[in-house]
Amino acid sequence: MLARAVPLLTLSLAACSGADHADLFEASMRQDDTSATEPPAASAPGATTPSPAPSVDPGPAPSAPDAPSEPDAPACTQEIEPNDDQGRATPFTTRLCGKIDKGDSADWGRFTLPPGTTKVSWRHKETGGKATYRFYVNGMPFVGDMPGDELRVIPNATYTVQIRGERGDRPSYELEIKPSNK
Repeated sequence: MLARAVPLLTLSLAACSGADHADLFEASMRQDDTSATEPPAASAPGATTPSPAPSVDPGPAPSAPDAPSEPDAPACTQEIEPNDDQGRATPFTTRLCGKIDKGDSADWGRFTLPPGTTKVSWRHKETGGKATYRFYVNGMPFVGDMPGDELRVIPNATYTVQIRGERGDRPSYELEIKPSNK
């Protein structure tokens, strides 16, 4: 009787602690699992009690590498140095990753849009500082309609993007583009 009261008490304390439904379910499952490993009472003289399975401490969980922005996101193309001017821009398809080496330098990336593309949405993230992104089409500064992080574009055109650290920052960056025909 006492063995069954302890799991109920544990579950009640977990419920009062602000735990969510999944936490309560896991706590309930752990308690059910421990009752399965309790040795049964000996029913006959000379009966043996099975010993519980040995416990192994797995240690700390391994740290996961930085996750891509989406589960099905393609691999990030690493910048290829030197790429400090438009003529040496690193070619990429949808994702470009790199690091600004010096506070006054810039990295360049290049992508060509597939036929039928009418707009491109883009996202970026930086660590270790801030960066600015400037887009160019066929070598000329792009000054088109840019509401937020979306560009109306010319299909089959080659675009370059300049990534520069703000105020001398030297961030690591990731730029992702998503072409669309909608």
